[in-house]
Amino acid sequence: MTVAALAACLVVVSGPTAVSAQDRPTQVGAAAMALIDYPFDELGWTVTFHAGRAGYLGLAIGAERRIEIYVRDHHTVFDVAHTVAHEMGHAVDLSFGTEYRRSEYRRMRGLAAGADWFGCDACSDYATPAGDFAEVFEYWVLGGGDFRSRLAGAPGAADLEIISTLLVPPFEPSVRLFWQQRWQP
Repeated sequence: MTVAALAACLVVVSGPTAVSAQDRPTQVGAAAMALIDYPFDELGWTVTFHAGRAGYLGLAIGAERRIEIYVRDHHTVFDVAHTVAHEMGHAVDLSFGTEYRRSEYRRMRGLAAGADWFGCDACSDYATPAGDFAEVFEYWVLGGGDFRSRLAGAPGAADLEIISTLLVPPFEPSVRLFWQQRWQP
């Protein structure tokens, strides 16, 4: 974690002044974004933060290239960072996913070839290949931690090195460097 990211987290958690309930989602969201080391701006998507709502932690709205994150009162900066990274995984998939890349991902993760990639619209996705992809992206970009896929377990470092080629734009030359910085001692 960078010094700036840690400072942002501390300001939100302890703050010099109290954060209003109305401003809290934006404040927590900004601190969460500081924890994510990925060139997300290059995807052309936006992220907005809103007060918590029942049923959803976040949504990736592909047609609008927008991510909405719902920050509940009890969510920490780290909780929100995991939700943001998961939804960013969907944005990466929707931006770069092709039939070939998705079939390669299924093969690499040992997932059934015939399963629908996306489950139903705006429902829990932890038991879909798209949700597994988003969870692996989250795990990769945050360097481990929370992993909620119901299709397969958290990938190990060796698996992530191979899968990481699908988590960046096609032919991205820096993927190995990024992987080595994130996962090598």
